[in-house]
Amino acid sequence: MKLKVALVLVCTLAALICIHPAPAADRAQELHSNRLFIDTFQKHWSTAKKLALAVADAMPAEDYDFKPVPAEMSFGEQMVHIAQANYGYCAFIADAKSP
Repeated sequence: MKLKVALVLVCTLAALICIHPAPAADRAQELHSNRLFIDTFQKHWSTAKKLALAVADAMPAEDYDFKPVPAEMSFGEQMVHIAQANYGYCAFIADAKSP
């Protein structure tokens, strides 16, 4: 049960992080879209961060290789995926290259 809750929380976190407006053609609209993205990201960042860390801490280290089905990412791979996405989002906000 604890594992199912953790997986639901990870999926919820991934959905929150993926909120992103489509790029705009004209510069004024693009700046507005970028600001909207940054505002949305900042609004959800603190909650999503706490949730991700709680989920990561709740999963025993020996279970990080758990996969619900063979075709899915493991729990650990999902956590790395979330971290990589966060690097990308933060790089976007900082107008820098993602590491």
